[in-house]
Amino acid sequence: MPIQYIRAEMMDPAPRHLGWHSAARLITPTGTLDRSAAIARARQFAGAAVGADTVGISLGNPAEAICAAFGAMLAGTPSAILDPHWPKSLMDSVATSIEGFRIIEAPAPDAPFGRPSTISDRLICFTSGSTGLPKGVLRRQASWIESFRAISPFVTVTPEDTILAPGQLCHSTTLFAAMHGLYYGADVILLGAFSVAKALEATRKATILYATPAQLALMAMRGKEPVAGLRHILVGGSRLDQSLRGRLQSLFPAAQIVEFYGATEASFITAHTGDAPDQSAGLPLRTVEVSIRAPDGTPAENGEIWVRSPLLFDRYICGTSPATRWQDGWLTIGETGSLDASGNLTVHGRNERMVTIADRNVFPELLESFIANLPGVATCAVIAEPDPMRGHRLLVAVQAAQTDHIADACSAEFGQSYRPRAVVALPDWPLLASGKTDYREIRRHLTGKTE
Repeated sequence: MPIQYIRAEMMDPAPRHLGWHSAARLITPTGTLDRSAAIARARQFAGAAVGADTVGISLGNPAEAICAAFGAMLAGTPSAILDPHWPKSLMDSVATSIEGFRIIEAPAPDAPFGRPSTISDRLICFTSGSTGLPKGVLRRQASWIESFRAISPFVTVTPEDTILAPGQLCHSTTLFAAMHGLYYGADVILLGAFSVAKALEATRKATILYATPAQLALMAMRGKEPVAGLRHILVGGSRLDQSLRGRLQSLFPAAQIVEFYGATEASFITAHTGDAPDQSAGLPLRTVEVSIRAPDGTPAENGEIWVRSPLLFDRYICGTSPATRWQDGWLTIGETGSLDASGNLTVHGRNERMVTIADRNVFPELLESFIANLPGVATCAVIAEPDPMRGHRLLVAVQAAQTDHIADACSAEFGQSYRPRAVVALPDWPLLASGKTDYREIRRHLTGKTE
């Protein structure tokens, strides 16, 4: 039976699967795509997914990638949008690690295609893959639809809105933003790859911006004229410091800035609108429970962060993380933190990044947050290097005109264990496809090594 058997209503938004609202449009560097054109293109991609257990979409054009994802869904096949810039060796490693995996690089309009037994209600997001085999995070599409509802107290998307997602589509935040807009009928602007100038220009057409702190720091540095039309800035990926929040509020004076703490595996966990304590990640969302536990699993004042909610992922389809563990419906990804009396969560850092300096446990994230709030610092990154005498030493990269004051400020605030041995200013800040800081490249700048 020809592929044209697919009915248009199969792409309608539904409680269990994502969809393309009749009012939604996708705006990319190659043009504007409405629902009817998207349906026609998705039909052509559906045949390429037939017979595969899972597909990875490797397409540089974001409009094509979105249509391929919908095509795979219509074919009943879970899909992942891959980073098309992955080296072939990494692409091959991912493909061989997943049984029945197929990479889609073009449509298959003439492929035979019958009526699917069911529309796929699963999707896959890969981690950035900067080191090792990327983790393939399998989740129900309904968990993202639940995430749309979970953040609705902070942002309500309607057909009157335009969502800007300036990152690459292979990153879960960008894909989530695109699906959020398409589901509720908004226009969605995708740039394909992050560009400060293009992102700033696009904010003048947008009402909602999804971005990472690293992307926002670069935009705040370059932005000169206030943008009045932006209503919401939704921030995820890492900590948003108060200094950057203030600069963003000046550049986008009408925008409500909401910082979300979460993870690809857990989706959203907490939200910070600016009224919570400075170092906290804010309060858990209404459908999210947070528990702080000691290593033996008992409740603790400071300890590992465990989460229970309808937003959690199912499992990894490739790659592993020893820090990610399940227990009785609760999930931890190996981050530590604490809850205050009001329920605000403070995230201390990942166990895997914690180092020991002179017999003291040190979290680089804590130092990053402090330095980013110092005058004149746009953004920063901290790495740890082995030290034969003290266990480790800290090295800092910043975007700042002056660096002389930073080391003294760190030791004055936290003591000598947190004093960096070197502070280096980088004129160009390295970013991953996800929009997060590229720590591997930071390490290369600071040490000449990548590991």
